[in-house]
Amino acid sequence: MWTLKTDYIIGYTGNGEFQDIMQYVNNLQWTDDKDTLAVTLTFDSILDLAEGRSHIILKKDDTLVFYGVMTKKTNKDTSSSYTAQDYAFYLNKNEDIFQFNNTDAKTAIYQLLTKYGIGGACIPLATKISKFYKGKTIAEVIKDILDQCSTEIGEDVCMEMRGTVLWIDKISNLILDCKYILGNDFSIDRSMEEIYNKVVVSSNSESDAGILAQVQDDNSIQTFGMMTKVLTVDEQNESQARNTANNYLANFNATKKEMTFGILDVYGCENLRANRKLNVQIPKYGVSGDYRVKSAQHTLSNNSHKISVTIDFSGANFTDPTQAS
Repeated sequence: MWTLKTDYIIGYTGNGEFQDIMQYVNNLQWTDDKDTLAVTLTFDSILDLAEGRSHIILKKDDTLVFYGVMTKKTNKDTSSSYTAQDYAFYLNKNEDIFQFNNTDAKTAIYQLLTKYGIGGACIPLATKISKFYKGKTIAEVIKDILDQCSTEIGEDVCMEMRGTVLWIDKISNLILDCKYILGNDFSIDRSMEEIYNKVVVSSNSESDAGILAQVQDDNSIQTFGMMTKVLTVDEQNESQARNTANNYLANFNATKKEMTFGILDVYGCENLRANRKLNVQIPKYGVSGDYRVKSAQHTLSNNSHKISVTIDFSGANFTDPTQAS
């Protein structure tokens, strides 16, 4: 059973206690993607809710699906359209100034969250952070810290809001346990536009601007043609430069492949979120295994729960490893 509750309705005397308003709601959707920390929930209702004062809870039975605050409303003649965001909204909104001096990543993250009244549940992260942040949002700072951790441990680390707590975990620990019916409306995009199959690293020094390292994939060049990336670095020896080149090549030497498809929830799909891993089996197109969800758009209508999902099955992450520190 699905419930949608709020603690504030304009003109209602029982404010402060959460009341189920699902019967007064339609066009209910919630979305998130891997590049946007906050989950966004939208719906229409005849009720008059208030931005900032109306907090929203969406549950399926006892499972908390969404908990956030109303951030936008559009009044119409007989109803209104509403947008709510989970409490990562405040991490996306607030900018600050922070200096970390050889602080382990988990401690640094908890310092940020404590200042803004957000709880934290973080795996051990021992990466030392020594960096000055100014004019960055709290979400941007935490993402940068996690990028540094990912580089050191060799695996992506992600964050997501669960209620009022920011959870931080490895992607490999976020495999979904759910069942669904796959629709036949899927589409697959393949692109060679982001490939780099040759990487050259040169020195940024004016006195020595020569090539420090050069790596390439001959098979890829033969198939797609040569696509070269030149990286300019400070104070790296040849061994470090070659490592930089190899890391960059590994991240970009692949065709970008994304698949978007619709599913009907059988059970457990309320937990489907960006960055979690979903098992998808369409062997005809080379899709068979657990894949990181890039984005998810949920729609709830007449107790029928459908999701439009996009996964990336490229085999490369297309992120610049030289920007992780």
